[in-house]
Amino acid sequence: MHSESTLALRAAIAELLRSQVAGMSLESFEVRPHGGKVELYSTLDALLLIDVEQVSDLSTLAPLPTAVTDSDGPAKVFDHLILRMQLAMLRAETAFVKMTEKVVALAALLEAKSTIPMIAAQLDLLHEIQHADYWRHITLGSLEDIRLRLRSLVKLIEPVVRPIVVTDFPDEIANHSPVVDLLPAATPGVDLERFRAKALHFLTKYEDSRSIHHLKWNEPLTPSDISELEMIFMAEGASVAELEAVKREQSGLGLFVRSLVGLDVAAARRAFQSFLSGKVLSANQLQFVDLVITYLSRRGYVDPAQLYDSPFTDSHPHGVAGLFTDGEASQMISILASIRQNAEGFENAIE
Repeated sequence: MHSESTLALRAAIAELLRSQVAGMSLESFEVRPHGGKVELYSTLDALLLIDVEQVSDLSTLAPLPTAVTDSDGPAKVFDHLILRMQLAMLRAETAFVKMTEKVVALAALLEAKSTIPMIAAQLDLLHEIQHADYWRHITLGSLEDIRLRLRSLVKLIEPVVRPIVVTDFPDEIANHSPVVDLLPAATPGVDLERFRAKALHFLTKYEDSRSIHHLKWNEPLTPSDISELEMIFMAEGASVAELEAVKREQSGLGLFVRSLVGLDVAAARRAFQSFLSGKVLSANQLQFVDLVITYLSRRGYVDPAQLYDSPFTDSHPHGVAGLFTDGEASQMISILASIRQNAEGFENAIE
């Protein structure tokens, strides 16, 4: 059933092995004793015809130094994921479904960065990956195509830094109710990253809604807008626990959605018109403002603390404070606060 796909996978693996072996220099004292095997397996034909008994030959070559290196850690992790999927597919293992969900989530995160030319070139594939029909007709060759086209892009996904929580509770023994009595009231945890990827996918269907329009164009959310967002999420199967977790994590549902749909570039530039009016800015200052606007268009808002950190410190080690006066820095921070407040709407008005 998998004959053609298996041959394609075998050829891809053989090419990877050939490039590694071809990079081994016979001038190295470690490689020289294995010179015969190195010369044999540096050709693609020999690797394509390899049998089970010859696999041990390759295992002796594996530890040897080679000039072919790959410092792209995220790409290699992605390679490993796809290889596991290919093996799971050949063995008809149920783990294949779980790994599929990981690839779909990665595709959604990459799609959110479609302003990057490298990612924009693969948008068609990213869209296909996120549809169930694509996986109904998946082949080993298709998985290899995904690996080759996306491996160099996964490093562009920003890692999630989770805060370290330290607890110091005294260990006391007292008369308490049995733990089993408390279990029915327990609430399962919410995987916010998975929920974010899911929301990123289905929100594209609601781009013409009033609430999404307000978010993208920096118009203040109204109570009816927030209600509309809640109805959209509930219609797509979101639970009350998920919505509450998102509101706690991102100071409201509006800000969470803005972080997914971004801010229209024209709206971001319009927000900075008063800041730019009447000023003659240097090249570094203009580059800084353009970077802020770019971040707003991709992420929906910028925390003022980020203005003192990379990449905003690339033009000056002190970030906004090194390029602008105190008054100008305060004005910029006020603009960012206003943009964020428009996305929060009335959700936090009482707090």
